[in-house]
Amino acid sequence: MKTLPYFFTIIACSLSFLVNSQTVGTVRYNSELAQDGYTLMAPLGHNSTYLLNNCGEIINRWESEYAPGNEVFLTEEGNLWRAGKFPGEGLIGTGGRGGIIELLNWEGELLWSYERCSTEECMHHDFKLLPNGNLLILVWKAHTYDQGIAAGGIPEDFSTESGVWAEYLVEIEPNLDENNSATEIWQWNVWDHLVQDYDDERPNYGVVSEEPGKIDLNYVQFTQPDWLHANAIDYNAELDQIIMSVPHFNEFWIIDHSLTSEEASTESGDLMYRWGNPAAYENGTEDDVKLHFQHNPHWIPAGLRHEGKIMLFNNQVPAGDSLSSNVIILDPVINEAGSYVMNGTTFGPDTYAYEYQLPPELQSDKVSGAQMQPNDNLLICSGVKGTMLEITDQDEVVWEYKIPINDLNLPFEQGDDPAGHIKWLFRGYKYLPDFEGFDGKDVTPGLPIESNAVQSFCALNSVASLEKLDFLIYPNPAVDWLNIDTTEEVKHIVLISSTGRRVKQLQSLTVPAIDMSDLTAGVYYLKLTVKGGDTITSRIVKL
Repeated sequence: MKTLPYFFTIIACSLSFLVNSQTVGTVRYNSELAQDGYTLMAPLGHNSTYLLNNCGEIINRWESEYAPGNEVFLTEEGNLWRAGKFPGEGLIGTGGRGGIIELLNWEGELLWSYERCSTEECMHHDFKLLPNGNLLILVWKAHTYDQGIAAGGIPEDFSTESGVWAEYLVEIEPNLDENNSATEIWQWNVWDHLVQDYDDERPNYGVVSEEPGKIDLNYVQFTQPDWLHANAIDYNAELDQIIMSVPHFNEFWIIDHSLTSEEASTESGDLMYRWGNPAAYENGTEDDVKLHFQHNPHWIPAGLRHEGKIMLFNNQVPAGDSLSSNVIILDPVINEAGSYVMNGTTFGPDTYAYEYQLPPELQSDKVSGAQMQPNDNLLICSGVKGTMLEITDQDEVVWEYKIPINDLNLPFEQGDDPAGHIKWLFRGYKYLPDFEGFDGKDVTPGLPIESNAVQSFCALNSVASLEKLDFLIYPNPAVDWLNIDTTEEVKHIVLISSTGRRVKQLQSLTVPAIDMSDLTAGVYYLKLTVKGGDTITSRIVKL
Protein backbone atom coordinates (compact mmCIF):
# COMPACT_ATOMS: atom_id res chain seq x y z
CA MET A 1 0.00 0.00 0.00
CA LYS A 2 1.00 3.61 -0.55
CA THR A 3 1.60 5.97 2.33
CA LEU A 4 -1.84 7.31 3.20
CA PRO A 5 -2.30 11.06 2.63
CA TYR A 6 -5.63 11.16 4.44
CA PHE A 7 -6.71 10.59 8.03
CA PHE A 8 -9.81 8.69 9.06
CA THR A 9 -11.54 8.04 12.34
CA ILE A 10 -13.03 4.79 13.58
CA ILE A 11 -16.39 5.44 15.15
CA ALA A 12 -18.57 2.95 16.97
CA CYS A 13 -21.88 4.27 15.70
CA SER A 14 -23.01 5.00 12.17
CA LEU A 15 -23.76 8.38 10.66
CA SER A 16 -27.45 7.51 10.73
CA PHE A 17 -27.52 8.45 14.41
CA LEU A 18 -24.55 10.32 15.81
CA VAL A 19 -24.17 11.07 19.48
CA ASN A 20 -20.70 11.81 20.81
CA SER A 21 -18.93 13.85 23.43
CA GLN A 22 -19.52 17.19 21.73
CA THR A 23 -21.01 19.75 24.08
CA VAL A 24 -21.65 22.55 21.56
CA GLY A 25 -22.55 22.78 17.89
CA THR A 26 -24.34 19.70 16.60
CA VAL A 27 -24.59 17.36 19.57
CA ARG A 28 -27.21 14.95 18.18
CA TYR A 29 -28.02 14.07 14.60
CA ASN A 30 -30.03 11.27 12.99
CA SER A 31 -29.30 11.85 9.31
CA GLU A 32 -32.07 9.47 8.21
CA LEU A 33 -34.86 11.20 10.14
CA ALA A 34 -33.78 14.84 10.47
CA GLN A 35 -35.05 17.34 7.91
CA ASP A 36 -32.49 17.97 5.19
CA GLY A 37 -31.72 21.68 5.08
CA TYR A 38 -29.88 24.73 6.34
CA THR A 39 -30.70 26.53 9.60
CA LEU A 40 -30.61 30.32 9.92
CA MET A 41 -29.85 31.79 13.32
CA ALA A 42 -28.76 35.14 14.77
CA PRO A 43 -27.49 34.71 18.36
CA LEU A 44 -28.62 37.63 20.52
CA GLY A 45 -25.97 40.16 21.44
CA HIS A 46 -23.80 38.86 18.59
CA ASN A 47 -23.37 40.78 15.35
CA SER A 48 -23.10 37.75 13.04
CA THR A 49 -25.96 35.86 11.42
CA TYR A 50 -25.24 32.24 10.44
CA LEU A 51 -26.62 29.74 7.95
CA LEU A 52 -25.54 26.23 9.02
CA ASN A 53 -25.99 22.72 7.71
CA ASN A 54 -27.11 19.88 9.95
CA CYS A 55 -23.48 19.13 10.77
CA GLY A 56 -23.06 22.62 12.22
CA GLU A 57 -20.79 23.79 9.40
CA ILE A 58 -21.10 27.37 8.17
CA ILE A 59 -22.80 27.73 4.77
CA ASN A 60 -22.87 31.53 4.95
CA ARG A 61 -22.23 34.29 7.46
CA TRP A 62 -23.42 37.89 7.44
CA GLU A 63 -21.86 40.66 9.53
CA SER A 64 -23.53 43.80 10.87
CA GLU A 65 -22.44 46.63 13.11
CA TYR A 66 -25.60 46.03 15.16
CA ALA A 67 -26.68 43.24 17.48
CA PRO A 68 -29.97 41.53 16.51
CA GLY A 69 -33.14 43.34 17.24
CA ASN A 70 -34.44 40.47 16.88
CA GLU A 71 -35.95 38.80 13.77
CA VAL A 72 -33.98 37.55 10.75
CA PHE A 73 -35.03 35.64 7.61
CA LEU A 74 -34.06 34.91 3.99
CA THR A 75 -35.78 35.95 0.76
CA GLU A 76 -36.22 33.94 -2.44
CA GLU A 77 -33.47 36.09 -3.98
CA GLY A 78 -31.02 34.86 -1.36
CA ASN A 79 -31.01 38.18 0.50
CA LEU A 80 -31.13 38.52 4.28
CA TRP A 81 -33.65 40.67 6.12
CA ARG A 82 -32.37 41.46 9.59
CA ALA A 83 -33.56 43.57 12.52
CA GLY A 84 -30.82 45.44 14.38
CA LYS A 85 -30.68 46.96 17.84
CA PHE A 86 -30.45 50.74 17.55
CA PRO A 87 -27.70 52.17 19.81
CA GLY A 88 -28.11 55.26 21.93
CA GLU A 89 -29.21 56.60 25.29
CA GLY A 90 -32.61 57.94 26.32
CA LEU A 91 -34.48 56.07 23.58
CA ILE A 92 -37.78 54.31 24.11
CA GLY A 93 -37.33 50.60 24.56
CA THR A 94 -36.52 47.72 26.86
CA GLY A 95 -35.78 44.05 26.22
CA GLY A 96 -36.40 43.29 22.54
CA ARG A 97 -35.66 46.78 21.27
CA GLY A 98 -34.82 46.95 17.59
CA GLY A 99 -35.02 50.22 15.71
CA ILE A 100 -33.16 49.18 12.56
CA ILE A 101 -34.04 46.91 9.63
CA GLU A 102 -31.30 45.90 7.20
CA LEU A 103 -31.35 44.14 3.85
CA LEU A 104 -28.11 42.39 2.89
CA ASN A 105 -27.32 40.32 -0.17
CA TRP A 106 -25.76 36.83 -0.09
CA GLU A 107 -22.28 38.34 -0.13
CA GLY A 108 -23.08 40.50 2.90
CA GLU A 109 -23.34 43.85 1.12
CA LEU A 110 -25.84 46.26 2.65
CA LEU A 111 -28.59 46.98 0.11
CA TRP A 112 -30.94 49.05 2.27
CA SER A 113 -31.45 50.05 5.89
CA TYR A 114 -34.27 51.75 7.74
CA GLU A 115 -34.21 53.40 11.17
CA ARG A 116 -37.22 54.08 13.37
CA CYS A 117 -36.32 54.68 17.00
CA SER A 118 -36.55 57.82 19.16
CA THR A 119 -37.80 58.96 22.54
CA GLU A 120 -41.36 58.70 21.18
CA GLU A 121 -41.43 55.38 19.31
CA CYS A 122 -39.25 52.42 18.34
CA MET A 123 -39.51 49.25 16.27
CA HIS A 124 -39.01 46.12 18.35
CA HIS A 125 -38.87 42.33 18.38
CA ASP A 126 -40.39 41.31 15.06
CA PHE A 127 -41.21 42.27 11.49
CA LYS A 128 -42.54 40.44 8.45
CA LEU A 129 -42.13 40.64 4.69
CA LEU A 130 -45.57 40.74 3.04
CA PRO A 131 -46.35 39.14 -0.35
CA ASN A 132 -46.51 42.60 -1.96
CA GLY A 133 -42.92 43.35 -0.89
CA ASN A 134 -43.92 45.67 1.93
CA LEU A 135 -42.79 45.23 5.51
CA LEU A 136 -45.09 44.86 8.50
CA ILE A 137 -43.39 46.26 11.59
CA LEU A 138 -44.17 46.29 15.29
CA VAL A 139 -43.65 49.64 17.05
CA TRP A 140 -43.75 50.91 20.62
CA LYS A 141 -45.58 54.24 20.94
CA ALA A 142 -45.03 56.40 24.03
CA HIS A 143 -47.97 57.99 25.86
CA THR A 144 -47.51 60.31 28.81
CA TYR A 145 -48.90 59.81 32.29
CA ASP A 146 -51.56 62.45 31.60
CA GLN A 147 -52.58 60.75 28.37
CA GLY A 148 -52.95 57.44 30.19
CA ILE A 149 -55.16 58.97 32.87
CA ALA A 150 -57.18 60.83 30.25
CA ALA A 151 -57.88 57.51 28.53
CA GLY A 152 -59.34 56.07 31.74
CA GLY A 153 -56.27 54.62 33.41
CA ILE A 154 -56.07 54.12 37.18
CA PRO A 155 -53.68 56.84 38.47
CA GLU A 156 -51.82 54.73 41.04
CA ASP A 157 -51.14 52.08 38.39
CA PHE A 158 -49.25 54.47 36.12
CA SER A 159 -45.68 55.70 36.31
CA THR A 160 -45.72 59.48 36.55
CA GLU A 161 -42.30 59.68 34.88
CA SER A 162 -42.36 57.18 32.05
CA GLY A 163 -46.07 56.99 31.27
CA VAL A 164 -47.13 54.00 29.20
CA TRP A 165 -46.18 52.54 25.83
CA ALA A 166 -48.88 51.28 23.51
CA GLU A 167 -48.27 49.13 20.45
CA TYR A 168 -49.04 49.84 16.86
CA LEU A 169 -48.58 47.92 13.64
CA VAL A 170 -47.32 49.72 10.57
CA GLU A 171 -47.03 48.55 6.98
CA ILE A 172 -44.26 50.31 5.11
CA GLU A 173 -43.17 50.17 1.48
CA PRO A 174 -39.34 50.15 1.36
CA ASN A 175 -37.84 52.60 -1.12
CA LEU A 176 -34.94 50.33 -1.95
CA ASP A 177 -33.29 52.92 -4.21
CA GLU A 178 -33.07 55.36 -1.31
CA ASN A 179 -31.43 54.29 1.94
CA ASN A 180 -33.47 54.72 5.14
CA SER A 181 -36.52 55.66 3.12
CA ALA A 182 -39.96 54.05 3.22
CA THR A 183 -43.56 55.03 2.58
CA GLU A 184 -46.14 54.32 5.26
CA ILE A 185 -49.07 52.38 3.79
CA TRP A 186 -51.24 51.23 6.69
CA GLN A 187 -51.44 51.16 10.46
CA TRP A 188 -53.40 49.76 13.38
CA ASN A 189 -53.04 51.21 16.87
CA VAL A 190 -53.90 49.61 20.22
CA TRP A 191 -54.86 53.05 21.59
CA ASP A 192 -57.89 53.10 19.26
CA HIS A 193 -59.38 49.94 20.80
CA LEU A 194 -59.38 50.44 24.56
CA VAL A 195 -62.02 49.78 27.16
CA GLN A 196 -62.01 50.65 30.87
CA ASP A 197 -64.51 50.36 33.71
CA TYR A 198 -62.74 52.65 36.19
CA ASP A 199 -64.06 56.12 35.35
CA ASP A 200 -67.39 56.61 33.61
CA GLU A 201 -66.49 60.22 32.82
CA ARG A 202 -63.48 59.21 30.77
CA PRO A 203 -63.39 57.89 27.20
CA ASN A 204 -63.52 54.14 26.54
CA TYR A 205 -65.82 53.49 29.49
CA GLY A 206 -67.73 50.23 29.22
CA VAL A 207 -68.35 46.76 30.60
CA VAL A 208 -65.12 44.89 29.89
CA SER A 209 -66.74 41.44 29.86
CA GLU A 210 -69.16 42.58 27.16
CA GLU A 211 -66.41 44.00 24.94
CA PRO A 212 -64.14 41.03 24.08
CA GLY A 213 -62.89 42.84 20.99
CA LYS A 214 -61.46 45.68 23.05
CA ILE A 215 -58.35 45.88 25.25
CA ASP A 216 -58.76 46.57 28.96
CA LEU A 217 -56.51 49.52 29.75
CA ASN A 218 -56.43 48.56 33.42
CA TYR A 219 -55.96 44.79 33.18
CA VAL A 220 -52.36 44.95 34.42
CA GLN A 221 -50.63 47.41 36.70
CA PHE A 222 -48.12 49.65 34.98
CA THR A 223 -45.09 48.64 37.00
CA GLN A 224 -43.16 49.41 33.83
CA PRO A 225 -44.14 51.51 30.81
CA ASP A 226 -43.99 48.48 28.49
CA TRP A 227 -47.62 47.69 29.26
CA LEU A 228 -48.21 44.97 26.65
CA HIS A 229 -44.69 43.91 25.57
CA ALA A 230 -45.82 42.51 22.22
CA ASN A 231 -43.07 40.16 21.09
CA ALA A 232 -44.18 38.59 17.80
CA ILE A 233 -46.32 39.12 14.73
CA ASP A 234 -47.34 36.92 11.81
CA TYR A 235 -49.33 37.49 8.64
CA ASN A 236 -51.79 35.16 6.87
CA ALA A 237 -52.16 36.19 3.22
CA GLU A 238 -55.16 33.95 2.58
CA LEU A 239 -57.13 35.45 5.48
CA ASP A 240 -55.47 38.89 5.29
CA GLN A 241 -55.09 38.80 9.05
CA ILE A 242 -52.30 39.49 11.54
CA ILE A 243 -51.38 37.73 14.76
CA MET A 244 -49.84 39.75 17.58
CA SER A 245 -48.41 38.06 20.68
CA VAL A 246 -49.07 39.97 23.93
CA PRO A 247 -47.24 38.14 26.74
CA HIS A 248 -48.11 40.58 29.54
CA PHE A 249 -51.74 39.62 28.88
CA ASN A 250 -50.81 35.93 28.31
CA GLU A 251 -52.70 36.16 25.01
CA PHE A 252 -52.30 36.48 21.31
CA TRP A 253 -54.65 38.61 19.23
CA ILE A 254 -55.83 38.44 15.62
CA ILE A 255 -56.36 41.70 13.73
CA ASP A 256 -58.05 42.39 10.38
CA HIS A 257 -55.53 43.71 7.85
CA SER A 258 -58.11 44.07 5.06
CA LEU A 259 -59.44 47.30 6.59
CA THR A 260 -58.15 50.70 5.61
CA SER A 261 -56.18 52.64 8.21
CA GLU A 262 -59.24 54.81 8.81
CA GLU A 263 -61.48 51.77 9.30
CA ALA A 264 -58.84 50.11 11.49
CA SER A 265 -59.03 53.06 13.89
CA THR A 266 -62.76 52.49 14.48
CA GLU A 267 -64.64 49.66 16.17
CA SER A 268 -64.33 47.75 12.89
CA GLY A 269 -60.68 47.35 13.81
CA ASP A 270 -61.36 45.76 17.21
CA LEU A 271 -59.80 42.37 17.87
CA MET A 272 -61.24 39.60 15.71
CA TYR A 273 -59.98 36.87 18.02
CA ARG A 274 -57.94 36.47 21.18
CA TRP A 275 -56.78 33.36 22.96
CA GLY A 276 -54.87 32.29 26.01
CA ASN A 277 -56.42 34.20 28.91
CA PRO A 278 -60.15 34.98 29.09
CA ALA A 279 -59.52 36.78 32.38
CA ALA A 280 -57.98 39.58 30.29
CA TYR A 281 -61.53 40.43 29.16
CA GLU A 282 -63.17 39.44 32.46
CA ASN A 283 -64.63 36.15 31.30
CA GLY A 284 -62.38 33.80 33.23
CA THR A 285 -60.12 33.32 36.23
CA GLU A 286 -56.49 32.39 36.80
CA ASP A 287 -57.51 28.75 36.41
CA ASP A 288 -58.49 29.45 32.79
CA VAL A 289 -55.09 30.84 31.74
CA LYS A 290 -53.54 28.67 29.02
CA LEU A 291 -50.68 30.86 27.85
CA HIS A 292 -47.76 32.01 29.97
CA PHE A 293 -45.50 34.69 28.48
CA GLN A 294 -45.73 33.00 25.07
CA HIS A 295 -43.64 33.68 21.95
CA ASN A 296 -43.87 33.10 18.20
CA PRO A 297 -47.59 32.42 17.55
CA HIS A 298 -48.01 31.87 13.80
CA TRP A 299 -50.13 30.09 11.25
CA ILE A 300 -48.63 26.81 10.03
CA PRO A 301 -48.17 27.14 6.23
CA ALA A 302 -50.20 25.11 3.73
CA GLY A 303 -48.80 21.70 2.83
CA LEU A 304 -47.36 21.01 6.27
CA ARG A 305 -48.63 18.88 9.12
CA HIS A 306 -51.36 20.80 11.01
CA GLU A 307 -51.57 23.32 8.14
CA GLY A 308 -53.69 26.38 8.85
CA LYS A 309 -53.57 25.89 12.61
CA ILE A 310 -51.76 28.21 15.02
CA MET A 311 -48.56 27.11 16.74
CA LEU A 312 -46.60 28.87 19.48
CA PHE A 313 -43.98 28.42 22.18
CA ASN A 314 -45.51 28.60 25.66
CA ASN A 315 -42.65 29.76 27.89
CA GLN A 316 -43.53 29.92 31.58
CA VAL A 317 -46.01 27.11 32.20
CA PRO A 318 -46.50 26.47 35.93
CA ALA A 319 -45.20 23.03 36.93
CA GLY A 320 -45.46 22.63 40.68
CA ASP A 321 -42.79 24.79 42.30
CA SER A 322 -41.04 25.44 38.99
CA LEU A 323 -41.78 26.34 35.38
CA SER A 324 -41.83 24.32 32.19
CA SER A 325 -42.13 25.15 28.49
CA ASN A 326 -44.17 23.53 25.76
CA VAL A 327 -45.03 23.92 22.11
CA ILE A 328 -48.75 23.91 21.44
CA ILE A 329 -50.96 23.93 18.36
CA LEU A 330 -54.59 25.02 18.37
CA ASP A 331 -57.30 25.14 15.75
CA PRO A 332 -59.67 28.12 16.09
CA VAL A 333 -63.18 27.57 14.77
CA ILE A 334 -64.25 29.90 11.94
CA ASN A 335 -67.82 29.96 10.64
CA GLU A 336 -68.95 30.27 7.02
CA ALA A 337 -69.04 34.06 7.33
CA GLY A 338 -65.35 34.06 8.26
CA SER A 339 -65.92 35.02 11.90
CA TYR A 340 -64.22 33.31 14.82
CA VAL A 341 -66.68 31.28 16.87
CA MET A 342 -66.91 31.86 20.63
CA ASN A 343 -67.74 29.22 23.21
CA GLY A 344 -70.32 31.25 25.09
CA THR A 345 -68.46 34.31 26.35
CA THR A 346 -64.92 33.11 25.54
CA PHE A 347 -62.94 32.28 22.45
CA GLY A 348 -62.23 28.60 21.88
CA PRO A 349 -60.92 26.02 21.53
CA ASP A 350 -60.64 24.69 25.05
CA THR A 351 -58.11 22.00 24.14
CA TYR A 352 -54.91 21.78 22.10
CA ALA A 353 -54.60 19.96 18.79
CA TYR A 354 -51.01 19.11 19.76
CA GLU A 355 -48.64 19.63 22.67
CA TYR A 356 -44.95 18.85 23.13
CA GLN A 357 -43.45 19.22 26.59
CA LEU A 358 -39.81 20.25 26.53
CA PRO A 359 -37.48 18.44 28.93
CA PRO A 360 -36.67 20.45 32.07
CA GLU A 361 -33.13 21.21 30.92
CA LEU A 362 -34.53 23.01 27.85
CA GLN A 363 -37.19 25.09 29.60
CA SER A 364 -36.94 28.66 28.29
CA ASP A 365 -38.74 31.43 30.14
CA LYS A 366 -38.11 34.02 27.40
CA VAL A 367 -37.71 34.29 23.58
CA SER A 368 -37.98 30.91 21.69
CA GLY A 369 -40.19 29.53 18.91
CA ALA A 370 -41.01 26.56 16.68
CA GLN A 371 -41.29 25.74 12.97
CA MET A 372 -43.08 22.81 11.30
CA GLN A 373 -40.96 20.97 8.72
CA PRO A 374 -41.98 19.44 5.36
CA ASN A 375 -41.06 15.94 6.57
CA ASP A 376 -43.53 16.36 9.51
CA ASN A 377 -40.74 17.05 12.00
CA LEU A 378 -40.91 20.00 14.37
CA LEU A 379 -37.97 22.38 14.80
CA ILE A 380 -37.94 23.97 18.26
CA CYS A 381 -35.85 26.89 19.46
CA SER A 382 -35.22 26.88 23.22
CA GLY A 383 -33.95 30.43 23.17
CA VAL A 384 -32.59 30.98 26.67
CA LYS A 385 -30.72 27.66 26.41
CA GLY A 386 -29.31 28.62 22.99
CA THR A 387 -30.50 25.30 21.63
CA MET A 388 -32.27 24.14 18.47
CA LEU A 389 -34.08 20.81 18.74
CA GLU A 390 -35.75 18.80 15.97
CA ILE A 391 -38.28 16.10 16.82
CA THR A 392 -40.32 13.68 14.69
CA ASP A 393 -44.10 13.34 14.75
CA GLN A 394 -43.45 10.62 17.34
CA ASP A 395 -41.55 13.16 19.50
CA GLU A 396 -38.18 11.49 18.87
CA VAL A 397 -35.23 13.89 18.99
CA VAL A 398 -33.31 13.60 15.70
CA TRP A 399 -31.18 16.76 15.74
CA GLU A 400 -29.88 19.06 18.44
CA TYR A 401 -27.65 22.11 18.08
CA LYS A 402 -26.20 24.27 20.86
CA ILE A 403 -24.86 27.71 19.92
CA PRO A 404 -21.08 27.47 20.31
CA ILE A 405 -20.66 31.13 21.32
CA ASN A 406 -20.23 32.27 24.90
CA ASP A 407 -21.46 35.41 26.64
CA LEU A 408 -18.21 37.19 25.74
CA ASN A 409 -18.94 36.62 22.02
CA LEU A 410 -16.11 34.10 21.78
CA PRO A 411 -16.46 30.58 20.34
CA PHE A 412 -16.58 27.67 22.72
CA GLU A 413 -14.18 24.78 22.41
CA GLN A 414 -15.57 21.26 22.28
CA GLY A 415 -15.73 19.90 25.80
CA ASP A 416 -16.63 23.26 27.33
CA ASP A 417 -19.78 23.30 29.43
CA PRO A 418 -21.99 26.02 27.88
CA ALA A 419 -24.51 26.07 30.73
CA GLY A 420 -25.13 29.60 31.93
CA HIS A 421 -22.80 31.18 29.39
CA ILE A 422 -24.39 30.34 26.04
CA LYS A 423 -25.83 32.98 23.71
CA TRP A 424 -29.61 33.28 23.60
CA LEU A 425 -31.52 32.84 20.36
CA PHE A 426 -34.74 34.65 19.42
CA ARG A 427 -35.73 32.06 16.80
CA GLY A 428 -34.24 29.78 14.19
CA TYR A 429 -35.53 28.76 10.75
CA LYS A 430 -34.65 25.81 8.56
CA TYR A 431 -34.61 26.21 4.76
CA LEU A 432 -34.68 23.25 2.38
CA PRO A 433 -31.74 22.73 -0.02
CA ASP A 434 -34.04 23.49 -3.00
CA PHE A 435 -35.09 26.87 -1.54
CA GLU A 436 -35.05 29.40 -4.38
CA GLY A 437 -32.76 31.71 -2.46
CA PHE A 438 -29.92 29.19 -2.82
CA ASP A 439 -30.07 29.06 -6.62
CA GLY A 440 -26.69 30.03 -8.04
CA LYS A 441 -25.23 30.52 -4.55
CA ASP A 442 -22.12 28.84 -3.17
CA VAL A 443 -23.37 26.56 -0.40
CA THR A 444 -20.09 24.71 0.11
CA PRO A 445 -19.76 24.11 3.86
CA GLY A 446 -16.96 25.74 5.77
CA LEU A 447 -15.79 25.04 9.29
CA PRO A 448 -18.13 24.99 12.29
CA ILE A 449 -18.34 28.03 14.57
CA GLU A 450 -16.60 26.30 17.46
CA SER A 451 -12.88 27.00 17.63
CA ASN A 452 -11.57 23.43 17.42
CA ALA A 453 -13.28 22.82 14.09
CA VAL A 454 -11.21 19.74 13.32
CA GLN A 455 -13.68 17.86 15.52
CA SER A 456 -16.61 18.76 13.27
CA PHE A 457 -19.48 16.47 14.15
CA CYS A 458 -20.01 14.94 10.72
CA ALA A 459 -16.47 15.19 9.38
CA LEU A 460 -14.49 13.39 12.04
CA ASN A 461 -10.97 13.88 10.73
CA SER A 462 -8.89 13.65 13.87
CA VAL A 463 -7.26 10.55 15.40
CA ALA A 464 -5.84 8.30 12.69
CA SER A 465 -6.74 4.66 12.16
CA LEU A 466 -3.71 4.11 9.93
CA GLU A 467 -2.54 1.01 11.72
CA LYS A 468 -6.00 -0.47 12.14
CA LEU A 469 -7.63 -0.05 8.73
CA ASP A 470 -5.89 -0.19 5.38
CA PHE A 471 -7.50 2.43 3.10
CA LEU A 472 -6.58 4.86 0.37
CA ILE A 473 -9.36 7.11 -0.97
CA TYR A 474 -8.53 9.35 -3.91
CA PRO A 475 -8.66 11.79 -5.61
CA ASN A 476 -9.96 14.30 -3.10
CA PRO A 477 -11.30 16.66 -4.43
CA ALA A 478 -13.02 14.30 -6.87
CA VAL A 479 -14.52 15.09 -10.26
CA ASP A 480 -16.12 12.00 -11.85
CA TRP A 481 -14.86 9.01 -9.87
CA LEU A 482 -13.76 8.41 -6.27
CA ASN A 483 -11.35 5.48 -5.98
CA ILE A 484 -11.23 3.25 -2.90
CA ASP A 485 -8.08 1.13 -2.52
CA THR A 486 -8.23 -1.30 0.41
CA THR A 487 -7.57 -4.86 1.51
CA GLU A 488 -10.47 -4.67 3.96
CA GLU A 489 -13.80 -6.39 3.28
CA VAL A 490 -16.25 -3.50 2.92
CA LYS A 491 -19.80 -4.50 3.93
CA HIS A 492 -21.66 -1.19 3.55
CA ILE A 493 -21.06 2.17 1.86
CA VAL A 494 -23.04 5.39 2.27
CA LEU A 495 -22.37 8.78 0.70
CA ILE A 496 -24.12 11.62 2.53
CA SER A 497 -24.59 15.23 1.44
CA SER A 498 -23.46 18.11 3.62
CA THR A 499 -27.07 18.60 4.71
CA GLY A 500 -27.37 14.99 5.88
CA ARG A 501 -29.23 13.40 2.92
CA ARG A 502 -28.12 9.98 1.65
CA VAL A 503 -27.23 10.33 -2.01
CA LYS A 504 -25.66 6.89 -2.63
CA GLN A 505 -25.83 3.60 -0.80
CA LEU A 506 -24.11 0.28 -1.61
CA GLN A 507 -24.22 -3.01 0.24
CA SER A 508 -20.65 -3.93 -0.67
CA LEU A 509 -17.64 -2.66 -2.57
CA THR A 510 -18.14 -4.58 -5.82
CA VAL A 511 -16.30 -1.95 -7.88
CA PRO A 512 -13.27 -0.15 -6.39
CA ALA A 513 -14.70 3.27 -7.27
CA ILE A 514 -17.82 5.38 -6.77
CA ASP A 515 -19.39 7.32 -9.64
CA MET A 516 -19.54 10.98 -8.59
CA SER A 517 -20.38 12.43 -12.02
CA ASP A 518 -24.10 12.77 -11.31
CA LEU A 519 -23.59 14.74 -8.08
CA THR A 520 -23.54 18.50 -7.72
CA ALA A 521 -20.38 20.22 -6.51
CA GLY A 522 -20.01 20.45 -2.76
CA VAL A 523 -18.95 18.58 0.35
CA TYR A 524 -19.99 14.97 1.02
CA TYR A 525 -19.28 12.44 3.74
CA LEU A 526 -18.26 8.90 2.85
CA LYS A 527 -19.00 6.23 5.43
CA LEU A 528 -17.62 2.73 4.96
CA THR A 529 -18.41 -0.16 7.31
CA VAL A 530 -16.02 -3.12 7.22
CA LYS A 531 -16.36 -6.70 8.36
CA GLY A 532 -16.35 -6.70 12.14
CA GLY A 533 -18.35 -3.46 12.40
CA ASP A 534 -15.61 -0.83 12.34
CA THR A 535 -16.59 2.32 10.47
CA ILE A 536 -14.56 5.09 8.89
CA THR A 537 -15.85 8.46 7.81
CA SER A 538 -14.11 10.76 5.34
CA ARG A 539 -14.93 14.27 4.15
CA ILE A 540 -15.00 14.37 0.34
CA VAL A 541 -15.07 17.45 -1.87
CA LYS A 542 -16.80 17.10 -5.26
CA LEU A 543 -15.73 19.62 -7.93
